[in-house]
Order: sequence, then C-alpha cells, then structure tokens
Amino acid sequence: MINELDEVALTVDIPEHGLRRDEEGVVVHVYQQRRLGLEVEFFDPDGRIKAATTLMASQARSL
Repeated sequence: MINELDEVALTVDIPEHGLRRDEEGVVVHVYQQRRLGLEVEFFDPDGRIKAATTLMASQARSL
C-alpha cells in the first residue's frame, strides 16, 4: 500500500509533464479511495519541483 510521503516510481510515461517511466517522485496526498489516485511531486536534480500531478494508483509503484 502506498502512503503519503512514500517514494514511488512511474510505471508509465506521462509526456504532458515531461515524465518518463521509472522516474521517481514523492507522494504528497493519497485520495480517500486509493484507486482514484495519488498526488505526486517530481523534482529536478537541483531539488526544484519539476512536476506535480495526480496519478491513478496503477501508474506508480512503491520503492
């Protein structure tokens, strides 16, 4: 089960946000019905937010 503040990796590309499969991010919110999704932030090498997006649970895996 994925929880808030867990590190996750993408299982798919998200081209509209410039994100690729296996890119790692941090879960900042888990929606009540987990199957509905996760809010995940992805960072660039300097630690700045590269993208923040809502994912379906199937689009991320726990690290």
